[in-house]
Amino acid sequence: MLAATPVAAAFAQDAQGSGSAGQSAQDEESVEDERRVRRLGDVESDEYEIDLAVPRAPAEPTPSTDPLPLGDPELEARLQRALGILAIRQGDRQALAEVDDILAQAVGNANRLIDRGDLESAREVLNSVRQVDPNFAGQGEAWSRMAEAEKATTTRPREFTGETRGAYIPESSQKLNTVTPESQFDLPNPAQAERLDQLLSMIAARPDNAGALSELDDLLDDLLVQARTAIADGDFTTAAELLSTVRAVNPRKRGLAETRRQFAQATEIDDWLAAAEEAERQGALIEPRLESAYYWYRRVLSVDIDNPEALRGLQDIQEVMVVYALDAARAMDFELANAWLEEAATIIDNPAVVAEGRREVEAYRAELAAGYEEAVLAAIRAEDYNLAEFTLIDLIALGGYESRVTELRAMMNQEQSYGAYTPGEVVQDPFEDGSGYAPAVVVINSGSFLMGSPNNERERTDSEGPQHRVTFDRGFGLGQKEVTVGQFGSFVRATGYVTEAERGGQSSVWDDDMGQLADRRNVNWRHDFMGIEAADNLPVIHVTWNDATAYLEWLSAQTGARYRLPSEAEFEYAIRAGTRSPHWWGDGRPKESVENLAGQEDRSASGRGFSNFIRGYGDGYFGPAPVGSFQANPFGVHDLAGNVSEWIQDCWHTSYVRAPVNGQAWENPGCNRRVVRGGYWASSPRQVRSAARMSAPVSLRTPQVGFRVARDLW
Repeated sequence: MLAATPVAAAFAQDAQGSGSAGQSAQDEESVEDERRVRRLGDVESDEYEIDLAVPRAPAEPTPSTDPLPLGDPELEARLQRALGILAIRQGDRQALAEVDDILAQAVGNANRLIDRGDLESAREVLNSVRQVDPNFAGQGEAWSRMAEAEKATTTRPREFTGETRGAYIPESSQKLNTVTPESQFDLPNPAQAERLDQLLSMIAARPDNAGALSELDDLLDDLLVQARTAIADGDFTTAAELLSTVRAVNPRKRGLAETRRQFAQATEIDDWLAAAEEAERQGALIEPRLESAYYWYRRVLSVDIDNPEALRGLQDIQEVMVVYALDAARAMDFELANAWLEEAATIIDNPAVVAEGRREVEAYRAELAAGYEEAVLAAIRAEDYNLAEFTLIDLIALGGYESRVTELRAMMNQEQSYGAYTPGEVVQDPFEDGSGYAPAVVVINSGSFLMGSPNNERERTDSEGPQHRVTFDRGFGLGQKEVTVGQFGSFVRATGYVTEAERGGQSSVWDDDMGQLADRRNVNWRHDFMGIEAADNLPVIHVTWNDATAYLEWLSAQTGARYRLPSEAEFEYAIRAGTRSPHWWGDGRPKESVENLAGQEDRSASGRGFSNFIRGYGDGYFGPAPVGSFQANPFGVHDLAGNVSEWIQDCWHTSYVRAPVNGQAWENPGCNRRVVRGGYWASSPRQVRSAARMSAPVSLRTPQVGFRVARDLW
């Protein structure tokens, strides 16, 4: 029978075998200058975010792909933008004024179209005005003029065939091959305007004139080419005139819609660049978010990725952000400085500017750090530990000097906390009655470490996180070795103490015949892992948490010093001994016999071996070894990862959420489960990791668990 507790079952699983046991290896406020440092988020709008990203959707309503016809592509584009703003900010006075101005110009365009005789286009424009504002002043008069013009029209529109069907035809009849003294079309090339009039007259006289239709189509193609050239040159007035002419002659001309789209996009980019330049002039480089130069330049690049003006503008913004980072560093806000540099790196691909800014920030930080270190050393020499501590906080605030902070704090604590002791020193207190000595303890230096395992550590469990920093302001003493049978026997003989195994009449042992743990009667602290009488130099086992606590209370009374079980943080701090690897000897299986573990080469008395073993490893023991049989870890402590697992003062908690960060034991009144730490003689590689931990009831007694002492130094 195995012991009927979860931890015993877990231990037994490690130690069980059919010839077998174990499992295979493997983060202050900054001091500000008189001049306020710009901070990310110091803006009037609560919408600003640190990433400065141009919103993908919806920053503004997407302009309609079918704008309201106003007789002028530029007016149409302006109307779309103004209506988009009003869709976001209803009642925006500037946008409302813009709409009124556009509608006034549109009514003017309609009147000119009526004068020209293009009543269909005039009707489209007026319908658009009425759709936007049915009560807009001036449109009523224009509608009346158009009605009169329609009554006066005596010539019925002619039909055309082919692509030029529906082309504009002068309402006044003309003779073939005659033109009016002055062309009704406003084109950059007067000859083209004159020829356009001639062609339209020819087609009006003979709608099936294939030659005239073909020449007209070629002429319109040429006007579209001129319009695209004007757009590329930024001559939007000329482009608008050309597009207006083509649309008046043939609204369905192939290429017209695409050229009008290019015109709208080019005028929009021109407007965005103008907005960016104005924002720069006003100092609004990156904020407010939707009105900054950065925002407008990014909008330009979203449709024209190689626009040189936008690229130059972003480069200027990046350089200014690097200046902001330097300002933040000089105000001791290195977190903000790094944030500015990180953001600057995302503005545009120009790493040299950001790298130089980072170099200047780091140089300033290093200069400050050197000054703080010297100030700490001076305060320690003057025994002004309060000043040293405050100055050390300044060094910590700089970030990136954790190792030096640890060294300085250790030096300060050595002077302040250890008194007559030195880290690494072995202390053994005599009993006040002269009858003996307490177990030797190693003075463990104060310091700081990350407790728990990182998320990517193999074989970790959820109970080993979250990883958190623990800082010991004072050193402590930790048993150099595990408490032995002989030392515990002195306690029993002096006090007559009866252990729980004795009161309960049994414990569990390793049954070599069965190849597993089994309960046995009359097994207690006097016996080894197989229930045989134990030698005095073996670690005491078959003792409960309460038995260990009783021994430590007696030890405190005998020496006048405070002895106790180590806290879980103290144990992990000591077993890690300054390392961050899964084991104190490194990552992976040990290359030599450093602990009593489940080795491939170890055999029981009957020749049984571990089935879950550490490959290629052997320590010569199947069961606990005499304490101190293996080398000490870098802190000078033996058998922390092997030999026997050990009772800890802490109550069991399933994670480190809200765990103490000062190294003290985490206890709750009346808890009946405590932490067990460290590997043992049949441990799998998982349990010998420095972060491994287990839960056990306080009454557990097994051949795997013993304990060691901890001692306060003050």
